[in-house]
Amino acid sequence: MRIVRYYYYRLYQYFQDGSEIPFFKTYGVLFVFFFINTLTILKGILLLTHQHKFTLFAIQGLAKLCLILVIPLFILFRYLMIHLDTQELIINEFKGETKKRRNLSAFFTILYFFVSMALFFSILRMRGFTE
Repeated sequence: MRIVRYYYYRLYQYFQDGSEIPFFKTYGVLFVFFFINTLTILKGILLLTHQHKFTLFAIQGLAKLCLILVIPLFILFRYLMIHLDTQELIINEFKGETKKRRNLSAFFTILYFFVSMALFFSILRMRGFTE
């Protein structure tokens, strides 16, 4: 998915200072963002199937599970991005982009972020969240 690769590229460029920290910061932001997207998708599926059993307790359980998985997922992420040179492929893909292309990609990335967040907060407000 090109927009996710671009999102990674922009975050990495924003945090980059030559150390390991930008890689970890980028991972952290992506992890939180994908956690929110996963919750949105799960809640949307439950709402479409009319199963309103997705409570705040279930979300807290998912958050605990994610905290347990943070380190193993970071190890996997690091392996995929650095050891398999996926990060270099992503950086090379967007390195020579024109200003027009960068602005268009930035617009879609920001749109993706805001639509995801809007869906997340709107789906939390729907009936069945706190039952």
